[in-house]
Formats: sequence, C-alpha cells, structure tokens
Amino acid sequence: MAVIGAEADLIGVYKGIVGFYKGTVHTGTPFYFDHPISVEILDQADAEKFYSAAGIKRKKSIGDSSTYRFRVKKSADQYDTANPATDVGTISDWREKISAHGPLPELAFEGIDEADSASNKFVQVQFTATIETIIDVPREDGLGAQEVEIAGEILTYVKGGHRQASIP
Repeated sequence: MAVIGAEADLIGVYKGIVGFYKGTVHTGTPFYFDHPISVEILDQADAEKFYSAAGIKRKKSIGDSSTYRFRVKKSADQYDTANPATDVGTISDWREKISAHGPLPELAFEGIDEADSASNKFVQVQFTATIETIIDVPREDGLGAQEVEIAGEILTYVKGGHRQASIP
C-alpha cells in the first residue's frame, strides 16, 4: 500500500536524458551533457489551513513551491572565457546575474524519464525555472571530477508528464 505524501511521491529523479536550453524558451536544440547528470524535482503544493463556518478544519491551495536541484561534473565548456560573461546559459553568466542583485537568471529544461514499466514508453516533462544557488561541490584531490550543484524554483510546467513512445 502506498503512503500518500511519502518522500517517493514528492521527489522525481530523472534517470534519463536532461536537456537545457539557452534562455527561457523551449525552442532550438537543447544542450546535453556528455556525462551522467542527476536531477531531482521536489513537487509540493502549499496550503493554508482554515476552519469552515461549520467548524471543520479545511485546507486551501495557495500555490506551489516546486523546486529542482541538479548536479553536473565541472567542465570548462560550462564557463565563459569572456569577463563579463557573454555566453548566455553558462555557469559564468548565471553567477554574474545572481551577483548583480537583479532578476534571477531563468532557464528552460526538460527531463526524459524512463518509465518504470515493461513498455518502451517514457515520460517527457518541460520546465522553466529560476536559478537561485550555484554551489561547487568539493572533492579530495585525485578522487574524481568536481561537481557543480545548481538549484532553484520551478516557475512553469510547460508540458506535463505523459507516457509516450517517441518525442513529438
């Protein structure tokens, strides 16, 4: 029996392909990393508690605060050589936008998750999101490549997750 609200119900980990677009629109060809990437989506709805006229405790939806977090291996192609950064969609560009205290940088990405079933179908979901934190994850010398963790809030589910056999 499934437990409603269990952690497994709230967090989606994309084990398949994750692509990132330069900018906030899902057009053009997304950028795919050449190494494994882990993306976690925490999908939660925010609710406000109140009592009805009959004295019964109720909850009403006041929105959501769905967040994401992904880790990638640190590589030179994720950084811009220009100072200030001119290549939109690089970690250098995102860091400069965060440091400028202006609007948070936004990105569009999609996850293609392998379905946990015997069929060959998968789930494709597209998001737009803000980038709120960029953290270098340190490693001891000689123990593998360093990683960068990027996290923020999901603004829009552009395309909901439906099982399909091919990308439209």
